[in-house]
Amino acid sequence: RDARRHFELSFTSIGGSLLRGEFFETTDLDLRNKIGKVLADKPEFILLVGRGSAMINACRQIREVDKDIRIYSAAGINNPKIWTGLGHDGDGVVYVRIDYDESTDEFKSLNSAFKQKFGYDMTWVNVYGYTIARYLAKGFSIAGKDKNKMKEYLQTLDFESIRGRLVMDEKHNVVNPMKLYIRKEQESFPIDQY
Repeated sequence: RDARRHFELSFTSIGGSLLRGEFFETTDLDLRNKIGKVLADKPEFILLVGRGSAMINACRQIREVDKDIRIYSAAGINNPKIWTGLGHDGDGVVYVRIDYDESTDEFKSLNSAFKQKFGYDMTWVNVYGYTIARYLAKGFSIAGKDKNKMKEYLQTLDFESIRGRLVMDEKHNVVNPMKLYIRKEQESFPIDQY
């Protein structure tokens, strides 16, 4: 619900308008009635936000009704299990992901160690957690046990990481480099390379 609200605020501020929406739980298996209501309004696209197997069900059932409608999604869809479950039904999905370069030596080394320990490649969630741990560790090394120094460090955060330069904005949110990706032939491509 929060993701839809934030998207709606941003989208309407630039002149867009959102039609009706439906909400579903991660345990919902049959979304056809909800999808039918949304598609009855003949939208130009569907914003799909969720996680887990419900994302697979939602995408498949949307494709049953309209195989060509553009589906936009948040980072939660970028999960190897979801892409495997979707197969070609994931083709054409556009999603946002934190930006990190998988070709760098740092990422390759980190991913290799991660894969050796856990048996699978890192996902964006692992990269996200890793970089948070890195900038917090630096903060603790600078501030020690001084809460005010740690607060000052975080308020002025400017940290170079494998997901790019991370800075704290005036609302105390870490500004995160993001990139749009599209699925084609069961592979993900940055939109700027598509």
